Parts: sequence; structure tokens; C-alpha cells
Amino acid sequence: EDEKSEDGSSPLDRWHLEAEGHKLRYVPSTLPDMLDISKVCPSALPENHGAGAAVENVLSGLDLHDRDIEIAMPVQIVQDLTTQTGIWRGVPAKTCKMQLQYLAVTCKDCYPALRIHLYDGAEIYSAPFTVFGKLRAAVYIGDAYLVITAADQVRAFVKRFDHLVRQSIVGPD
Repeated sequence: EDEKSEDGSSPLDRWHLEAEGHKLRYVPSTLPDMLDISKVCPSALPENHGAGAAVENVLSGLDLHDRDIEIAMPVQIVQDLTTQTGIWRGVPAKTCKMQLQYLAVTCKDCYPALRIHLYDGAEIYSAPFTVFGKLRAAVYIGDAYLVITAADQVRAFVKRFDHLVRQSIVGPD
């Protein structure tokens, strides 16, 4: 999906443009890219650290104040960051604290345009996916996306997202 069109835009750029004015629903594989401090401060993480690896970069470059973005993710992503476990193992405590502060400030500053729901990943699982309005759903499968455009299947992803929101143990406010 890294292929650029003649105008230099990526498929993600085009999907965002086509879905402008519609809600974006996002279930990330790890910490959402626009909330990752290494995107705004590359020196924040050690050079060979894996916390930013294999992130789908779905929201990178978006003005979070101009969109209606809803994110549902496992609370364990934040817990791992807090306890320096999982992909955050070996990252200095100071860096993890900076990341948590950046996450909190960004969520507060962008609310209600940006809303994050945390569900218990031990109780419910979801593959990472994004729903771009009512036009398409993109399932993240590593370095590529499986793109779905059939209206009934996109609605099924919206329904799945809504289920994750209803199962949330921490709401956006």
C-alpha cells in the first residue's frame, strides 16, 4: 500500500480525503500513531526500540481538531506503557512517562473530536481495522491492508466497532 499515485498521494491519503466529513473509526494494533510521542519527538525512543514498529500510521498527518475520530483499543496497551512491559520493555521510565503525558494532553486537547474507548483485551479481541465513513473498511495485516468496500461488509465493521465501544471499561471522558 506504499504505492503513490500520480499526484503523490498514498491510498491512505485518498481514503481520508474521500471520507472527509464522516466519522473515522479506528482499532489500532498498538498505540495509535498520532498519539505516539516518537512521531512528534523522534529522539524520545531509543533508536532500536520496537514500540513504533509495524504501526499502521492510519492517522498520521491528520489535524485531529478537524475530524470526528473514535478509537477503541485494549486497556492493556496503556497498562504495558505504564508498567514498561510488552513492546515498552527496556524503554526508560522517563520516556514512558513522557509518552503517557503526551497521550493524556492530546486526548484532552482534541476531545470531543477525538474519543478513545478502552476495552479489556483479555475479555475481547479485535484485529486492527479502520472504517472510513461508510465507504470502506481497511483491516491491517502487517505491512498491508485488506480493503473492503461492499456496503454490507463496511456496516458489519461499524457494528463490530460499536460492540467494542459498548464493551469499554474506560470511556473517552
